[in-house]
Amino acid sequence: MKNILLVPGFVVDTYSQIEASFIELSSYRDDNIRFIWLVPHMDSRYNRYANVSGGECLSEPLYVKFLREKGVEFYKGNISKYNMFSNFILFYRVFKKYNIDIVYSHFGFERYYSALYAFIFGKKAVLNEHWHSLGTRFTALKKLFYKLFIDYYISVSDFITSTLPKGSNIITVKNGLQLSEPKDIKYEEKLKMKTTLGLASDKIIILMVASFTDIKRHDLALKICRDVVKERKDIQFVFLGQGVLYNSIRSSIIKEGLADYVVMPGHVNNIGDYYSISDICMLTSIGEAFGYTILEAFNYSLPFIAYSSGGPAEIIKDGFNGYLVKPENTVDFTKKILELAGNDEKRKILGGNAYITLNKEFSRDVWINNMKDAFYNILKIEAPKKEENRCCR
Repeated sequence: MKNILLVPGFVVDTYSQIEASFIELSSYRDDNIRFIWLVPHMDSRYNRYANVSGGECLSEPLYVKFLREKGVEFYKGNISKYNMFSNFILFYRVFKKYNIDIVYSHFGFERYYSALYAFIFGKKAVLNEHWHSLGTRFTALKKLFYKLFIDYYISVSDFITSTLPKGSNIITVKNGLQLSEPKDIKYEEKLKMKTTLGLASDKIIILMVASFTDIKRHDLALKICRDVVKERKDIQFVFLGQGVLYNSIRSSIIKEGLADYVVMPGHVNNIGDYYSISDICMLTSIGEAFGYTILEAFNYSLPFIAYSSGGPAEIIKDGFNGYLVKPENTVDFTKKILELAGNDEKRKILGGNAYITLNKEFSRDVWINNMKDAFYNILKIEAPKKEENRCCR
């Protein structure tokens, strides 16, 4: 039995499809590998939150409840940002207790300490690269660190694979999502849901789910909104998410007189309701690592419009399940929105194809099998035959 220490670095006040996927992976049973999670206490000053006040009523990270339900082992301990001695003691104890073979990390500063102590204690370090970290700050230092301490990468897209150090051990595993049965919401119910969410019941809803950060390019989204509204007044945009640029984008919307056409609910816990009442989804990122929101939209049979940059270009098939537009071209992006807004039948066809794409290429079952194969590859052990796999507890 090989033991894998998973160091998530996830926000502590959210349980989304992403957390659910990794917990499902960890609960998958066979006789070869076992996952153990290293989770923080709520008193850690380094915990990250999706919602500003998200941790006030929590006694432990939200996803821990689901680890228990699935029977996944976990160890509680805080990784310090600056105290290397306490981190040494923490990893020593975890490595000794569980006889760890691989340290598997994801986000935040935790990934650096995970790799460092994996190296010190003779373990393999695996980094799941979810974003273009080498395209941000301290690129030279990161490349040096990765070269010295990362043994394997699991990349979420071909785009991210292309950004990682050449000659590295890289396994590309594209994200997956748990499919839900398509729901045919009646027109009257949809109108009621829109009203409950504070949206215009008589307008076409265009949804963009993205954190308010530079890479998401809300500046381009705002220009597109402005141009669309000039042509049609029966459209309302919904920007879900929070981030450092939230207030500035909101101020621009008010200043330009677009408050009736662009709604910004912030971070929400009922994201499914917004997908359910939407007609079109969009994303204006340039260099997006993958585009998980695209899979979420596909799960609701919604057509998607994005720039042909990064991960979205690997998910969206232009003209089949959505549209791809040349990066930063707001004119063509606007045209595609107006085209779909004016053609109910086209939206329905592309949305149906979107769900088919998700089912065939990006389901959670496909992702779990690919992830298991990746770890068998890293550990140099033979994967069990598919019929012998025992899926979940």
